[in-house]
Amino acid sequence: MHWLQPIMKKSTLRKSSYAPEHVALKKYLISVRKERNYSQRTLAKILSVHPSFVAKLEVGDRRLDLIEFVDYMSALKLCPIEQFRKLHAIISDQVHNEK
Repeated sequence: MHWLQPIMKKSTLRKSSYAPEHVALKKYLISVRKERNYSQRTLAKILSVHPSFVAKLEVGDRRLDLIEFVDYMSALKLCPIEQFRKLHAIISDQVHNEK
């Protein structure tokens, strides 16, 4: 699958935070933060946001837009494009395995 192709045939733009794609995103955000040895508080300080912002992203109480994803990954000193590709692959594999 080409990485620019949609993952799902049906739109997922309005799915709940419990949809498999959103669950994968939340797990990914937590894993990359922890791999970099950042606490939620430390990451929040770098992003100049309240720690509850990071916590809400990780539990799914708040969605992450594309610009915020770039800032989040950049704050972790990671390439946002590379991280997006990795996340896309995880979600694509997950969707493929559900079939």
